[in-house]
Order: sequence, then C-alpha cells, then structure tokens
Amino acid sequence: MSHRAEIWDALGEAFGPEVDSDLPLSVLLEQLQDADARVRSHAARVLGVRGDRAAVRPLIERLQDRDARTRWHAAYALGRLGDRLAVSPLITLIRTERDPGVRGRAAEALGMIGDQRATPVLVTALKDQDHNVRWRAADALTSIGGPAVVAAMITALRDEDPGVRWRAAAILGKLGSAEAVPALIQVLEDENPSVRGWAVEALGLLGDERALPALEALCYDETRAPYLGRIADLAWVAIRRIRGKPPGSTPEAGPP
Repeated sequence: MSHRAEIWDALGEAFGPEVDSDLPLSVLLEQLQDADARVRSHAARVLGVRGDRAAVRPLIERLQDRDARTRWHAAYALGRLGDRLAVSPLITLIRTERDPGVRGRAAEALGMIGDQRATPVLVTALKDQDHNVRWRAADALTSIGGPAVVAAMITALRDEDPGVRWRAAAILGKLGSAEAVPALIQVLEDENPSVRGWAVEALGLLGDERALPALEALCYDETRAPYLGRIADLAWVAIRRIRGKPPGSTPEAGPP
C-alpha cells in the first residue's frame, strides 16, 4: 500500500469521506484512476459525498474496477448522485457481479435512483443466494414503487420460491396499492406459513374492507370457535386495524 493510501485510510476512519470533500474535482478524478485500489475506493467514496454530477461517468467506469471495494463505493456513490445515466450500468453490475456485497450496493443504488427500468432485475434479485442482497432488492423495489412494481409483486406472489412470495407480500403492504388486495387474499391460502403471515400483515396495512371475510376465516373455525396461533393473532390485529381500532385493544366477544 502506498504511503498516501495509508494516510487516507486513517483519515477516513477518523473523519469519514467529508475530510476530502473540498478537494478540487480534478484531483478526485485523478485519484479515481490511481494504481492503488485504496486510493481509488476512497476517491469514489468522497465523490458520492461531494455530489458533483461531473463524476457520474468516471464512477460508472469504476463499476468495472478489479477491486471489489472500489466497485462497492462507486455503486453507492452513483446511487447518491441519482443520475439515471447510471441505471443500465448498475443493472448490468447486479447481473454479472460475483461479490454479494457489491450486488447489494448496486441494488440499493438503483432504489435510490428510483428508475422503473430496474424493476425486473430487482425482482430477480429477490432470489439471490445472499440474504443481504435479497433484503436490499426488496427495499429498493419499495423505494421505486409505482404501477410497474405493484404488477411485478402481484406476479411474484405466485413464484415457486416461498422466499420471493413472502417478500412480495411484504412489499405490497408497504406500497399501499388497493390493486393488490384480491391477490393478497388468495395468498392467505398459501401452503407456507411465512407467506400467509406476511399477506395478513399486508392486508392490515392496506386497510381494505374487502379482506375482512378472508381474515375472519383465519380467526374462527366453522363452529365460530377461535383459532389459536400466530396466523390467527396476526389476523386479529389486521382486522382491528382495518376497522380503525387500536391493534392492541382487547377484542370483544364474537367477531372483532
């Protein structure tokens, strides 16, 4: 490691990237091409904090850097800059990157930019082998929102992977679209308890009265005796939320 890289690492640990944010742009762009990977990654980090759009194209080039940490910082910097020019390169990065940390950062960056073009690759990333990538993809889809994401998540409720199904249900609950209600009601019959639980939670958040009969069916058997268990408890909370009652209040006798 070069001497200046050691100094910048120490400064970065002590003060964060803001320590170099007042350097001339030309200096930072030169550092972005440095032979030392520590210098390149530090420059990418600072450029994200600096917020200068002139750095977008040089940072896009660093998405192909041989150093994973530099790619990681370049992806996050592009997310902070928010320029849609970075969308296609970030999509490519998620598809081709071997390092899960970099894939996760690319997914996060796409969520920060908020371009609908990222929806298909982020839906695919819900199946990523890495837990962190899956969560960042879900968060990114929630951030992007819009009709395309709602439609993609409704389709994902039928995915063969239960992990994709329950994440889709969770996202739909956060997006707040009434269009998802019929599909989420169907998911209440899913064979996977995690999927059913997230569908119940989503329906409670959406607050649509069309879900009440299906939710009540999770609370009682055919004799109106109450069911016990996590799904029934979640259904009670969802019903009370839909009816505008505090979820933690004591249920009265009979239907909630």
